[in-house]
Amino acid sequence: MYKKAYKYFINFLDGQENWLNEMASKGYRLIKTGQLCYYFEKCQPNEYQYKIELVINKTYKELQEYRSFLTSLNINSFEKNINLGKFSIGEIRVRPYTNTKATIATNPGMINRELLILEKKNDDIPFKIHSNLKETIKYFKYIRNVFLFFNTFLILLLIVSFVFKDYTNINLIIACIIFLPLVGFFTINSYKYIKLIKKYSNNENLYK
Repeated sequence: MYKKAYKYFINFLDGQENWLNEMASKGYRLIKTGQLCYYFEKCQPNEYQYKIELVINKTYKELQEYRSFLTSLNINSFEKNINLGKFSIGEIRVRPYTNTKATIATNPGMINRELLILEKKNDDIPFKIHSNLKETIKYFKYIRNVFLFFNTFLILLLIVSFVFKDYTNINLIIACIIFLPLVGFFTINSYKYIKLIKKYSNNENLYK
């Protein structure tokens, strides 16, 4: 018997990760994902742990090789979409904040595979995506750049919209309701990862 849940996360990293671990604490293990749905089966409470990893910077080939590597470590992985913050032309999407190999995403390919949900048995050992400080800092810088890019993009979009369009009061209110919370979300998360990078960099310097 499985449980099906429909969810969409604006906070696609921390929010989604916390929710999956909360489901695991209630005795539900993830077995399948869709664009807006999650399928679970019963398990022992807290039997599994979950992490979310942003993988927009990988090509499709690199992603499959990475998933094979995770399997060798007894870590299950599920591909998951974000469906937020991508420029697209038909079946091609441009991601200027990634490395050169993954800047252009195609379908089939890395479209709707922006995240990996990682699952491992709870062995009372902290579930870490990266094994050393250097790789952790590199990953945090990558996430920071993604948030900064979209924050800048939304602010510029708002400015351009106000300058070149004749907004009525109601349209102005609607635009603010839609865009300002997103700007706030990206600003908060950009600052969060700037702080994390500083913290981990200071720790790295202590060990040099």
